[in-house]
Amino acid sequence: MFKKTNAIRSILALFMVYITGCNSSVTPTSSGTQTERIIAAQIGSHRITQADIDAEFRALPASVKERVDEQQYKQTIRNTLVQRAILSQKASELGLDQNPDLRRRIQRNHDSLMIEALMAWKRNSLAPPSDTQIQTYYQQHTDDFTIPEQMHARHILLRERKRAQELYRQLTQKKANFDDLVMHYSIDDSNKARGGDLNWFPRGVMLPSFEQAAFALKQDGDISRPVHTKFGWHIIQRLGYRPKTQAPLAEVRDEIIQILQQQALDQWIKQLVQHNTTNPS
Repeated sequence: MFKKTNAIRSILALFMVYITGCNSSVTPTSSGTQTERIIAAQIGSHRITQADIDAEFRALPASVKERVDEQQYKQTIRNTLVQRAILSQKASELGLDQNPDLRRRIQRNHDSLMIEALMAWKRNSLAPPSDTQIQTYYQQHTDDFTIPEQMHARHILLRERKRAQELYRQLTQKKANFDDLVMHYSIDDSNKARGGDLNWFPRGVMLPSFEQAAFALKQDGDISRPVHTKFGWHIIQRLGYRPKTQAPLAEVRDEIIQILQQQALDQWIKQLVQHNTTNPS
């Protein structure tokens, strides 16, 4: 079976090369760009132009384009487009495009592409929001641009309360090294290598009892008494604290511009739909 498949692929590849080689030409018209007038292949009434190939190549990710030879890859693109055209025309010859489900899918794809083009056209035609509009939106949506208070903490997690109380005494009375105790005793392997560091977190992320104890610490370096959660017993140390702040307008200006432009686009779509919708009598 594999040999038969490979043979078919080889024949198809030769067939595509034959079609491509026999139909490459320059159509002497005055319209369109030069690459749009260069016919790379023609299958029936369908023409594949150099512009089609160039467009496919431009659409590739930069990481791919950097690793390939452009001319060789464009040859591969041309062969792929030829194969697609041949198979598509064969499907049409068999009448498969008359299948109702397929026609609906084709229409949906067509509509999606047209809508995408329409949205791009409308965005380009929208006037940029004024400084007054940006300032007003910023003032009316302060909560959206508020950075909540955050705590930076680390912890030692233990299974037994007795062991937690003993380590707490070592930390507060004997000034034991927190990192050493984490490495020797903590059962939280997810942050053990970082000395129990939990990074920054706002309220509402940690379990209630853990959060209450952590945010109750007043100074950097303060250590909590053992706190119980469903995971075990925690000894928490405060490493830093950030009060609630509001992001300055300069930092969120671009975000607000995008929001206002999207609102204008949504309003335009709503009006367009209302204007072109007929209520059934």
